[in-house]
Amino acid sequence: MKVAVSGATGFVGRHVVAALERAGIEPTLWLGPGSAVPDRWRRHRVARIDVHAPPADAFAQLGVPDALIHLAWQGLPNYASLHHFEREGPAHYAVLKSLVEHGLGALVVAGTCFEYGMQSGPLDEARPALPANAYALAKDTLRRELEQLQRQRSYALTWARLFYLHGEPGRARAAAARARRRQRLLRRADRGAVARRALDRRARLVDPSGSRPLPVSGARADGVLGRPDQAAPLPAGRCSARCL
Repeated sequence: MKVAVSGATGFVGRHVVAALERAGIEPTLWLGPGSAVPDRWRRHRVARIDVHAPPADAFAQLGVPDALIHLAWQGLPNYASLHHFEREGPAHYAVLKSLVEHGLGALVVAGTCFEYGMQSGPLDEARPALPANAYALAKDTLRRELEQLQRQRSYALTWARLFYLHGEPGRARAAAARARRRQRLLRRADRGAVARRALDRRARLVDPSGSRPLPVSGARADGVLGRPDQAAPLPAGRCSARCL
């Protein structure tokens, strides 16, 4: 089994790579042109591919993987920037479509809890997406495009919606920005205590250390990495995660 991970040196990516190593899989690290490779990962295959200018042989550079866990995305935590759907979304769809056309058989993509928008009450995978910011709109559009692509190309797609994450001192600034955004949403909410309780549930912080990352669980549940190990069912190829 050959697995590639984009955004491998990011916050979630580092935990995904570590989980794959524990599972006996040596992943290919898909990094951006300027990303440094940690010393402990120098034994891994590294592919430096710019999402916005991918080479024609990107699939070969990734080692012809059986599965890709796609975590890369630029411009966060500025969730309101229009570049998410004007530039990021189209670029990611184009490169992922190319990989599928070249033979990629399984794809796990990180979504976002923001796809649910300002809905109240418990959330599940069957809830309709109601994106309320540019980042969520871009992610939801990418999911829909990839689902449409499945009608033309045979490949497994798992969409993993990640919730608020924390756990590393170096990410304090991003965590603070998320906390400020949550407070703004709470102040704007016009549904009283019901809306505040719903936001509290959605904004629950999660420490990724100590357990297997959700994207790896999602891949297992789809049969990408073998037999599922306590992985939740993924209705319609989607899953929502509060823990990694």
